[in-house]
Order: sequence, then C-alpha cells, then structure tokens
Amino acid sequence: MHEHAPIQRKGSAMLVAGAIGGLGLPEVVVILVVPTILLLPFYRIFSKAGYPGIVCLGMLVPLVNFALLLFLAFSEWPVLKELNRLRQRTPPL
Repeated sequence: MHEHAPIQRKGSAMLVAGAIGGLGLPEVVVILVVPTILLLPFYRIFSKAGYPGIVCLGMLVPLVNFALLLFLAFSEWPVLKELNRLRQRTPPL
C-alpha cells in the first residue's frame, strides 16, 4: 500500500501571506493604481458636491456604489443648499 504524507493544515494567516508573497511587481502596481484611478474622479465629485471626499471609498463596495450613485443623482447637495440660502439673502440686481 501507498503511504500518504500527513495532511498539514495551514492557518488562514499563512494562506494570505502565501497569496501575497506570490504577487509580482506588475500585480502590485495594478492593485494600487487601478483603484486610485477609479476613485479620484469620485473623490472630486463628492468634494465638489459638499460631501466628505472620503465617501468615495464606498464606491469600492458592491451595491453600496450603486446606492451612492443614486444618492448623488437624487439628493440635494450641500453646496446647492448653501447657494440657495445665499441667493435668498441677497436681493437680485
């Protein structure tokens, strides 16, 4: 009969470390650059709308990204609220 080597169990930390250790430079560059390129426009949009720019991180989460787009499309932005308040205080020329 054939003898089999005993099954060694690796902890999840070792599996993650092994997976990360297998990444080369191109993969690391893609992992860092692609999300940055995708998030920068959303950071600017949220900031210009009057929301904290950090909210753009929600765009990385599935379903949350869709909810954030709907929120941006149909909510009244803080910057527009302030503009309307200023217009009401200032008489037209």
